[in-house]
Amino acid sequence: MDNHEGKDLTLARKNSLVLMIFTLISRILGIVKARVIATVFGLTGTADIINFTFNIPNNFRKLFAEGAFNSAFIPEFTRLIVEKRGEKELLRNLLGFQFVIMLPLIILTFIFRRPIIVFLSDFSGDQSLILAGNLLAYFSIYLALITFYSLFAGVLQSHQTFLVASIAPLIFSVCVIASVSYLSRYYGPYSMVIGVIIGGAGQVLFTVAKVRSLDYDIRISFNFRSPDVRRVLRRWVPVTFSSLIAIVTQQAAYYFATTLQEGSVTAFSNAIIVYQAPYGIFYAAIATAFFPSLSIAFNQNNRQRLHELSDEGIAYLLSFLIPSAILLIVWRSESCAVLFSGGNYSVEDAVKTGEVLLYFAIGMPFIAVYGFLQRLSYSADRFRMTVYIAFVVSICDILLTIFLLGRTNDVSSIALANTIALSAGLVIYTLVLSRSHIYSLLNISLLKKLAKIISVNIPLAAISYLMKMTVGNSWWINGSSFSSFLILAGIYLTSALMTLGVYRIFKIDIGIFFKNKERE
Repeated sequence: MDNHEGKDLTLARKNSLVLMIFTLISRILGIVKARVIATVFGLTGTADIINFTFNIPNNFRKLFAEGAFNSAFIPEFTRLIVEKRGEKELLRNLLGFQFVIMLPLIILTFIFRRPIIVFLSDFSGDQSLILAGNLLAYFSIYLALITFYSLFAGVLQSHQTFLVASIAPLIFSVCVIASVSYLSRYYGPYSMVIGVIIGGAGQVLFTVAKVRSLDYDIRISFNFRSPDVRRVLRRWVPVTFSSLIAIVTQQAAYYFATTLQEGSVTAFSNAIIVYQAPYGIFYAAIATAFFPSLSIAFNQNNRQRLHELSDEGIAYLLSFLIPSAILLIVWRSESCAVLFSGGNYSVEDAVKTGEVLLYFAIGMPFIAVYGFLQRLSYSADRFRMTVYIAFVVSICDILLTIFLLGRTNDVSSIALANTIALSAGLVIYTLVLSRSHIYSLLNISLLKKLAKIISVNIPLAAISYLMKMTVGNSWWINGSSFSSFLILAGIYLTSALMTLGVYRIFKIDIGIFFKNKERE
């Protein structure tokens, strides 16, 4: 490994650790937020409406915010930083572009909020449709705020600065938790709106301050004919199609959930929140930290470094996500009961949520590698390819959902269909990237690492099941309490320390915590 490549890898490791720490805090706050909503509104129609309507702008952020837009923006912005030209002008022009997109979108959402809800859901009754439409209209403001935040966060990431953008989401979660906790008695479900808008604005302002410290301004320009803007938009169009396909797929999943018994949307949504906790901590941190380095390696035509970074990123992902998946599979009902049960949310509701969580947990490692290979494809300027693969995955997901629901009529079938479809997408990426001579997932070096990771985690899985049999179920079956939370936290902490200890003994390289010295 040459010195420059080693610096890239070391920086990616350090950035991953920073992102993991603050993503962990963010996910914990996200779970607290979900628990507050669950205990206040229960597994009811009102809770379904809140979760459903907030999911729409939260889903579309993949299109206008950190998903599609940053996937197109960061490689181009990173290139301009390396070349030391035009990055400030590009930021001003993209701010103008987002303004032109967001303002009409908010206005149209306010005007057509009821038809949108009727089209996207199976909700019925005037009161439900009015509430859902009003919440959606206000939540569209949050979409605009998170879009601007994501652009500023992308600037910071291109400069390999991750701390501020990682802290900012905490402001949003704290505002939502405080608003629902203290204002729901006065404003009911609209307390969520207050927290979302104040939190979104705080997130933007906090990030802007850091961007300005890097000598950028936030003036808006509308020079969309700039060559740099055109390059971003040319990349954004195919990524947009990929993200739009993913959005349609997830929105279809939520639609199918609205056709099932009351509470299915909330169970589905809460299962995603729990699954996204470890997934977000490790996948979002590692993929986000490695993405700029992958883009730089490709722009410098350094395929060796591209392969090295890809191997390291995937090995890190699976080192963390395989044991995380095992823990969620084993302790799914216990986790949901301790985190959500209380108030209007019963233990039975939590067990139902755990049934959905099971299938998300099984697919977690496969879905993470799928996402990483998608990021690698963006870095390698293979944007059209991602559209085709996303389309195949989406069709597979929707058809499987329809087939499985026809047999079970249970919301957990939606999660199972999603896991199968994305795993199929992983196989497709593996074949296409290998044939394109961009990256081979099945290279000997990576396969050896994965074999070691899997073999070490087999006994860890057995120990987790023995631990479950030993502690029994009396500590959680009556619902959430401080003592049950301490027990659950102790189980997860013990498992994490045990995993890190075994990794250390068997010299599994997770360099953000400790490195295999023989490799350096």
